[in-house]
Amino acid sequence: MKEGRSSKATQDAAFFVYRGSTLGKFLALLAFLVVLIFRPNGYDPSTYWAIALVVVLFVAALVIVIARGVRGLKVLNDSAKEDRRRIAAGLPLERQGPQSPDSPPGSAGK
Repeated sequence: MKEGRSSKATQDAAFFVYRGSTLGKFLALLAFLVVLIFRPNGYDPSTYWAIALVVVLFVAALVIVIARGVRGLKVLNDSAKEDRRRIAAGLPLERQGPQSPDSPPGSAGK
């Protein structure tokens, strides 16, 4: 992102979108391990449960990753709207001014 055209909140939201979901990664890994351990075959009725388990785990992982991405995109869009509003109003992008080293925490911009 260009310096001076987006706030720290927008940059953080953008990185949030591209970070992976730990739970989604874990479910995908678990599904992969089920495939490796049980080696389900489509023509063997005794392994249909393993095929179903793999499908359920992969679908759950996919739903979690997509939901997290959509939520991150919403946060990013809201932050970008706020940045555009602040630019149009001539306000600084950051909500608080920098603190001096001798001022107590929480007293920024006062």
